Amino acid sequence: MFDNLKDLPLVKPSKWYSVLFQNMHKAFKEFDDYIEFADWWDFTNLRPEDFEKDKLPNGKELWHWLSRLTLPMQNICFLNKLIMGM
Repeated sequence: MFDNLKDLPLVKPSKWYSVLFQNMHKAFKEFDDYIEFADWWDFTNLRPEDFEKDKLPNGKELWHWLSRLTLPMQNICFLNKLIMGM
């Protein structure tokens, strides 16, 4: 499936591009090609919005979707600082 995505003319960064990563992560994080996909996706395409908390319909807030990745937390913090310019 990943091979089919490589040639699509995707706008980077964008909401759709972030949603693509979120869904691919959920579905394929245990597959051998996952690291290749993550490298292709390129974390420099993260947007400041990707670090915002998710709001549920009941008003409860969840940590941003990046915190649910299997990356070590220090990498998430580094990416956050990189994108936010802190």
